[in-house]
Amino acid sequence: MKIEVDTGSRLDQSGDTAFGFSDHSQRALVLKQVSRDECLSKMAGARLSKELRLFSACVYLLIKDNLKELEEMQIDEEYSKHDRDIKRHLANLIKRYSPNIEFKEENIKIKAIGKKSQAHKVAWQTLRGERKAEGIIETKEVLGLLLR
Repeated sequence: MKIEVDTGSRLDQSGDTAFGFSDHSQRALVLKQVSRDECLSKMAGARLSKELRLFSACVYLLIKDNLKELEEMQIDEEYSKHDRDIKRHLANLIKRYSPNIEFKEENIKIKAIGKKSQAHKVAWQTLRGERKAEGIIETKEVLGLLLR
């Protein structure tokens, strides 16, 4: 299975952020602004570094239940010039928390996927309340992944 991943808004913008993926199935999770702010305040490092780790953790939570079937994922480019960091963080999360799954970093592609993408539609419709999210990303979930 190959999927595309997109967000309804960036982590550095005010408001909630919806993370969505699409292929033959679709899934979306929402990170509430209050949870985002709590996570960022409890993490060490510069703001951008924290956002990249938080972004990677949210993508991991979005895809973790589908990793067995996943061959490749294309993530929309949200943080230009930081693709390698996101790929590394995400690959490390997969290796640490899904050790029985063989998913290589080179199978993570970051590129502009465009507004016509189904993943973009899933994320935007979820963010605007036109589509129900499959879940809410909780502060403790993210910090549990990132602060170990």
